[in-house]
Amino acid sequence: MSAAPAAEVHRDPGGPPAILTEAVDDAQLLLAYAAEHGKGIDVEATRIIIGSRRLRDGGGNEDGAEVAFWLAFDKLARALAPVTVLSLKTFARREPDRSLSARLVRRLLGTAGGQSAAQGAMRRIRRWALLTLVVLVASQIYWVVGATLTRDIPGLLKEVRDRQVKLHELKGRLGEAAARALEVTQLEAEIDNQEIPVLVHYEILQAWNNVWQAERLRRFFGPLPAQTTTAYQNLLKELITAQFVLSALQQYLLPLLYGLLGAVIYVLRTLAADIKARSYTPDAEVGYRLRMVMGALGGLVVSSFVAADTSAATLKTLSPFALAFATGYSVEILFAILDRFITAFSRQEGTGPAPPRR
Repeated sequence: MSAAPAAEVHRDPGGPPAILTEAVDDAQLLLAYAAEHGKGIDVEATRIIIGSRRLRDGGGNEDGAEVAFWLAFDKLARALAPVTVLSLKTFARREPDRSLSARLVRRLLGTAGGQSAAQGAMRRIRRWALLTLVVLVASQIYWVVGATLTRDIPGLLKEVRDRQVKLHELKGRLGEAAARALEVTQLEAEIDNQEIPVLVHYEILQAWNNVWQAERLRRFFGPLPAQTTTAYQNLLKELITAQFVLSALQQYLLPLLYGLLGAVIYVLRTLAADIKARSYTPDAEVGYRLRMVMGALGGLVVSSFVAADTSAATLKTLSPFALAFATGYSVEILFAILDRFITAFSRQEGTGPAPPRR
């Protein structure tokens, strides 16, 4: 079985290897960038790279000249880091712009505009940032409205329940004379007066729950049967249902979105810096996507460590959300702490007492 010849070492008849020809062109590209942006260029390395055209053209292909070229190429690449040949080619290469605005321009003007890979990556990350921000703001507003609605309902239900218990005890104590007792009449009037705020809270809270409940869930969580339904019972059921959703939003969805938003903002800043420095490469986008996933998970993990009181969900619980955002922005700190924590325990297990000698 014979191995297939590598493309990098292919040599044209009478010419230099393909890898050398490509390296000469790459060195010329780096040299042009360095001169254009005012980078400090070594004079000797510049002279060698300019003279390397003879190597590409097949003339003067001595071993000493090729060694000098590779050393000069290495020196220039080190001086321009983190800019690389790949990053410069990425900015020079154009790809079709498939955005909605570009499609409209092509349809109206008939021109086929293009964009670099870096511009495409920036546009995609901006979309992620906008989508995350919209979902986060909508979820945050929905959570705050629900938390505000449910804040006063337990107290109202407790007052109604206390009056109902007091009325039941008073009727049992007075017996037949309860119908003529002034205190019984006053308690019944107070309970009737509280029926209005109970109904108002029920209607508002039911509308809040309708936002997330599907028709099938509405039938499951809907009003109690007619023979047992009261305004008090309906409001109590809506309150319990809303508290489940508020708890899920506060403990899971919102921290995840805050962590994702922090990671997206970090990626946007890093990508902008890479584009400005001409150091962006398509491989970096894989790291950006992983960073966004880790940021979302990091925000979720940190929020579980700083659990807030879900029974009194108010604006005071915004501090765990801010912590989730900070974790998403600097997620490497969280994983560094976890790594050190696990390493410390691993060392303790490794330095345990030695087994007894026989």
